[in-house]
Amino acid sequence: MIHVLAELSPITFYIAFYFSLLAPLAAHAQRVAPPDAIFIGHFITLDPLRPRAEAIAVRGGIITAVGARAHVDSTAGPSTRRVSLAGTVLPGFADAHVHALYLGALLGRADLHGRSKAETLQRMRAVARATPAGQWIN
Repeated sequence: MIHVLAELSPITFYIAFYFSLLAPLAAHAQRVAPPDAIFIGHFITLDPLRPRAEAIAVRGGIITAVGARAHVDSTAGPSTRRVSLAGTVLPGFADAHVHALYLGALLGRADLHGRSKAETLQRMRAVARATPAGQWIN
């Protein structure tokens, strides 16, 4: 061990030492802030890496853990409520329907959501070229 430390530059040693102190603090922070509630059931997450989960922990309205029940239970404190849910739970923000009139209006417009400035300008130029003279660019 002494030989390995002698080969480290002083800055590398101080960085390693600093992070070795942070790891226990992070673990302590997790222990002192348990979730308010753990929901137990069958969850579809819409995460391709973890499409299903057995439990979800929530603290202050924020999801703090998702996964196997044993893992999520390990985050609990003495006051954590456990709620068993029947059936399968889907994320509420995954909307599975469309209003045809609104969809038609959207399809007739330039889609600029999440685009960079350069992409926005490029798309607007293309829409302007395709729009007949005297009509609004949508």
